[in-house]
Amino acid sequence: MKKSSILLIGIFLISAQVDAQISHGGRPYSFDNADRISANIPEVVMPYVDVAQLLVEDSIEEAQGLPWRFGKDIDVNLNLTNSGLWETLENGDRLWRLQITSFGAVSINLIYNYFEIPDGSTFFLYNNQKETLLGSFTKENNNYENYVFSTMPTKGETTILEYYEPKPVTGLGIISISYVIHGYKDIFDFFNKGFGDSRLCEVNVGALAGDRKRGVAMILAANNNRLCSGSLINNLNNDGKPLLLTANHCNHLNNPNGPNTWIFMFGYEAAAATNNTVNNSVIKANGAGSDFLLLELSTKPPLSYNIYYNGWNAAAAPPNSAYCVHHPAGDVQKYSQENH
Repeated sequence: MKKSSILLIGIFLISAQVDAQISHGGRPYSFDNADRISANIPEVVMPYVDVAQLLVEDSIEEAQGLPWRFGKDIDVNLNLTNSGLWETLENGDRLWRLQITSFGAVSINLIYNYFEIPDGSTFFLYNNQKETLLGSFTKENNNYENYVFSTMPTKGETTILEYYEPKPVTGLGIISISYVIHGYKDIFDFFNKGFGDSRLCEVNVGALAGDRKRGVAMILAANNNRLCSGSLINNLNNDGKPLLLTANHCNHLNNPNGPNTWIFMFGYEAAAATNNTVNNSVIKANGAGSDFLLLELSTKPPLSYNIYYNGWNAAAAPPNSAYCVHHPAGDVQKYSQENH
């Protein structure tokens, strides 16, 4: 039972769900107004990360079949009150900035245990060189069910957070960070070069899987420091509910938030990472025996993502052959086939 994205147009247009992780464009205030604000941004430095020890652990985990780990999650308590610099602008609006540094990191991504920003406010993240820019995130990104949030990695050992708050909503924003993920494996190397640690039998997907590849997502799972694969699947009601099927073992690691903060990236099959991301999901069903985990995303991916809901059937007879579209070792989309 397959379903094309064309049939989903009406469903998406009547949807009013939160745009979790979906960015809304624009530029940080500081990019065009550096002469009006302080050049000094308070810096918080993360503790030392023993990469050598992590790599030893990874070699053991690889034999156990655990999801590929790219980062070390560091427990923190950083928020708009206890960290960063507030500045009041000439018109009464306010700007808050914070620099997080983790020496030796190839990337940094964040998990927020509370995220709520008011109407008219914007939130961005970027690295020192401004070559990685995430945002804007706005009121549309608030998740009113659990108020958690997460953001994709920025490149390098430093990330800068910038929050702009208009005068009429002064003091209403809450941004609280619970984890900083120190990336010690270069997922940006995968993004730029189009290859990673996958095996020779796993080839770039190209046109081999047709429309079906558009339903496959790479997942920042566990505590957003490991990578898994999953696929959007259709349901018998044909209502476009964003159900995603992945592996149960992706959720049985150091993961205090469960899949609430997971990030799902669609269309990552070529030279560059995409901004086609959604975050936050809830568990609908799972089982250890067949290692399945069925999630419902908090947000329906928008039409601009050009996604596809893959079909399924419950026939008892096994097929003569099968193929898999996935992200092995966090690589770009790969195609694997078996003929038995």
